[in-house]
Amino acid sequence: MTWLVTGGAGYIGSHVVNSLIQAELPVAVLDDFSSGLHSRCPEGIKVFDSDICNMTELQLIFDSIDITGVIHCAAKKSVEESIKYPEIYEKVNVIGTANLLDASYKYGIRNFVYSSSAAVYGNQEQKMVGEEVVCKPVSPYGKTKLAAENLVTKAGVEGLNVCSLRYFNVAGAVNKKLADTSINNLFPIVLNQLLNGEPPHIFGTDYE
Repeated sequence: MTWLVTGGAGYIGSHVVNSLIQAELPVAVLDDFSSGLHSRCPEGIKVFDSDICNMTELQLIFDSIDITGVIHCAAKKSVEESIKYPEIYEKVNVIGTANLLDASYKYGIRNFVYSSSAAVYGNQEQKMVGEEVVCKPVSPYGKTKLAAENLVTKAGVEGLNVCSLRYFNVAGAVNKKLADTSINNLFPIVLNQLLNGEPPHIFGTDYE
C-alpha cells in the first residue's frame, strides 16, 4: 500500500518522501516539476510527471498503484505571484485539491494529509495565534489555501481521515540534495542578501 506524495519533488514534499522511506513505507511522487527538482526524487520509487488539475491523468495514476493515503504538498505558493495571477492559484490550489479528494473518494482512499500554510491566518490582532482563531487571509494565495482546507475539512466530515498542517517559515534540510532553493522562501532570501553583502529587507517600522 503506497503513500502518494503530491509535490514530492519540492522542498517540503521531498522531506516527507525521505521520512516515509526512512520508515520503510512504500511511496510514490506526483509532481509537475514546475518548481520541483528531479534530483530530489530517490532512485527506485515511482515518479509521476503529472498535473493535479488534470483529472484524466489523476485517474490513470490512481489506477496504476494501490494507494493507502495521499499527502498533498503540491501548490502554487508565491504571495506576490498570486496577486498577479489569482485565477492560476484558484485552479491549482483549490481545484487541484478538489480533484485529489474526488479521486480519493472514487478509489476508496481513506487517508488525506493537506500541506496548508500560516498565510490562512492573515493579519491577526493578538501576538500568539492558535488554531481556534478566525482565519482572515489577505492574499489570494492565503485565500486559496483556506478554501482548500475547507474542502479537506468537509471531506473529514464525510468520512475521510484528514489533517491540515499550517506551516510558517520552514528551514533546514536533512541533506544538501534536499536543500531549499526557492527564491520565494524566507531563509534563502535572507541568506542570498547576506551572501551579496547586503542587509536583508525588513518590512514595517514597528519592531524593536
